[in-house]
Amino acid sequence: MKAIPFVTRIDSLVGEIDLLVSVDADSIDSVEDVRRQVASVPGIATVTTALVLRRHL
Repeated sequence: MKAIPFVTRIDSLVGEIDLLVSVDADSIDSVEDVRRQVASVPGIATVTTALVLRRHL
């Protein structure tokens, strides 16, 4: 996944979600493209997308 354009960070998590993939894209279309690419990675069962509205720190 680190070779996918716009992916800036990949974190392993504990809990219901296994990975957090951070994307810094220039458009919603680019985010959708990254989402499709991540979903096509073998072993990825589901993908949930959330957009950051504001970074506070």
